[in-house]
Amino acid sequence: MSGKNIWTDWCGDQVFTSEPNGTFFNGTTRQFATGLICETGISAHGSSLTADDFHEVDEIFSSGNILKVVPVIGIEGCDIPAGAIARKARSLYRGWVHAEERA
Repeated sequence: MSGKNIWTDWCGDQVFTSEPNGTFFNGTTRQFATGLICETGISAHGSSLTADDFHEVDEIFSSGNILKVVPVIGIEGCDIPAGAIARKARSLYRGWVHAEERA
């Protein structure tokens, strides 16, 4: 998933994403998604995520320039339901975009 930031949710009230380090960028979409998520009362943390971490989470979603905010619905042959935080972040982002288009 190059060119994207991966987000994970373990507890339902906080998300973790990779630290910006040259591989994962602290770009506009990531910053905006972080702000939208935090406005809902969910805390966002930078972290060093490993492949094993993704098998322990409640949900996974990504943010990036092309698809913006989108749930990850499977990993290594295992289905993952689109979670509440991913759906909320995507809805907030899309709402903002459509409001800007009307302005």
